[in-house]
Amino acid sequence: MITRIAASAADREKLQSLMIDPHTQQDDFFDYSKVVIKKPWGHEYVIFKNDAVAVWVLHIKHGFQTSMHCHPNKKTSIAVLSGEAAFTTLQNEHRLRPGEGLFLDQGVFHSTRAVSPDGILVMETETPTNKKDLVRLSDSYGRGGQGYEGREHYLDFADSELNHFHNPHDRYFTHKKFGDCFVAAFRHTDPKDFAEAMGELDGDIVAVLGGSLLNQKKECMVEAGDVVSVADFKNFASCVPTKEIEFLIVKKLSS
Repeated sequence: MITRIAASAADREKLQSLMIDPHTQQDDFFDYSKVVIKKPWGHEYVIFKNDAVAVWVLHIKHGFQTSMHCHPNKKTSIAVLSGEAAFTTLQNEHRLRPGEGLFLDQGVFHSTRAVSPDGILVMETETPTNKKDLVRLSDSYGRGGQGYEGREHYLDFADSELNHFHNPHDRYFTHKKFGDCFVAAFRHTDPKDFAEAMGELDGDIVAVLGGSLLNQKKECMVEAGDVVSVADFKNFASCVPTKEIEFLIVKKLSS
């Protein structure tokens, strides 16, 4: 199940009240595919990126949490891959378990906390991909009002250390295990192949990575950056992809 959260009046008021240096928000076009970002709460790294979407995996230690922050220009999704997460906005708290997620419109302030003793793994899908599009309202580790981490927090890692979808030979149609879930990326350029694949989809969450689906009236039903349940995605079986469609499936492992 995916819950969609729109920016509230409180979100807009808080964002407008903050003094933001526009230079800290400009994309530096850094290639994050070979680094892990150290955080006070754990670490994060990107597992998939194209021109439209970046997909990150966060490991948050038990009792730790991200800052209360928003992305003024990015749509963001949260999908839990292991453990129990407490996801807080300015108004509400949502408890999420593996295979459950949220979709946030631009400008929604949010924070994610690890409830489980072993910490949590969380997948975040962001579009556009500018990592600098970050405004921190408050933070337990003294980063309130600061921008994204500088390069002194970046650690190199080898391909064999962490799962990802950067390598061309296993970028698509390969399942990889992340915590208590399998994650797989798919790409279809032929509408017939896509329609056949839709009938075989199995999982909990779909993140659209590229392209879009059009109905018979040429209306866009889902596009890059959208995140929906597999059940809802399969309802678009009669839609036609634009040139190609890329998407990622999250499937909770059987307990």
